[in-house]
Amino acid sequence: MKWNLIFLLTLWTLSLLNAQAAIVPEEAKKHMAFGAAALEMAKSDDGFKKAAVEFETAAKLAPQWSAPYYNLGVIYSKLEDWEDALTNYNKYLELSPKAKDAETVKAEIYKLEYKKQQQFDLSQFNGFYDSNGDTENPMFSLAFIDRGEGRATFQITYQRNDENFVLRNNSVEMKQEKVSGHVSFKAMFDLDTSGQGANNGGQVEVTGYLIPPEKNPNGETWAVAQFQFRNEGWIFQFKMYQKN
Repeated sequence: MKWNLIFLLTLWTLSLLNAQAAIVPEEAKKHMAFGAAALEMAKSDDGFKKAAVEFETAAKLAPQWSAPYYNLGVIYSKLEDWEDALTNYNKYLELSPKAKDAETVKAEIYKLEYKKQQQFDLSQFNGFYDSNGDTENPMFSLAFIDRGEGRATFQITYQRNDENFVLRNNSVEMKQEKVSGHVSFKAMFDLDTSGQGANNGGQVEVTGYLIPPEKNPNGETWAVAQFQFRNEGWIFQFKMYQKN
């Protein structure tokens, strides 16, 4: 499989270099060659990632050159990074809509879209969570709703004495990590310091992940989120156990 992939990419690299030599900077050609060399040396996913870095560089140096995007589509598909594979295949077709293999690439895009849809089921996380098991007055609580197509609504509420604020984002992109199986996210959330639904505190970056029960040693569904509240230097990391 590895050698077939290298052969395929090498053919595309050489043919498209020749076809577009007049408009491709020499530095971009060099990084395409670096990418091909990295593929020949690749013995693991790390090797493919190194090749991807070179092809990404070539794409930045020659953004209207379709060859790097095709190669990146193949590599990211191999790495099971469906989102980046789709992005690069679509960019390839955008730049080369009349390519001889356009229909083949479209078919590959359809397959990747299906794989992406099947990658993980966010609906398993739907529900309400709290951070300390106290359903009467939790310090932190979370509402999670699957929106489909890898996106979800998050609402994180913090309450302690007279303090009350809410972090909210209605369209958070979720990505499943290949090795751990965690479903991770990183997004800007609206901050409501009144708890009345107003975006009066600007935005706060929130990162975290959710762990399906089959990936949790205790067989439970839980999540971790981390954020800094304004300029006060507070960083909270909390686990939230799902409540029926």
